[in-house]
Amino acid sequence: MVRSFTLIAAVLGIALFLSPQTIAAEQKEKPTEEKLLGVWKVVKEGSVPVPASTTVTTEFMKSNKWMLTIKINEEKKITEGTWKLEGTRLSTTIKQDGKEKTDIVEITKLDDQSFEFKDATGKLVVMEKTKVEKKDK
Repeated sequence: MVRSFTLIAAVLGIALFLSPQTIAAEQKEKPTEEKLLGVWKVVKEGSVPVPASTTVTTEFMKSNKWMLTIKINEEKKITEGTWKLEGTRLSTTIKQDGKEKTDIVEITKLDDQSFEFKDATGKLVVMEKTKVEKKDK
């Protein structure tokens, strides 16, 4: 269960501030909303691959709605919220304990198959596009 909270934190991130030079060096092409849309699966957090018993996916929908699904063995948790892309900064907002919580991550790579960002601790989170059918809620 502790691992699941680590993965949640990695996916959601917290505010991360990098110099424009660092972002420009890592992100050759500006991320676009079109490339972000769809379902992404976390494959690695830092240098650690996601365990086989765990699946973490996040779906970005056209309506700027966002859904995070974490499955550990047979236990599944779904969190929903909204998202906003501004340059290389991606913010996600959820309601938690009756209050809104917004987290920001810095996108370092986003193309048709790969999505990478740095979390609040500076760890690189690597995701890949999945074949799961998108739903716009």
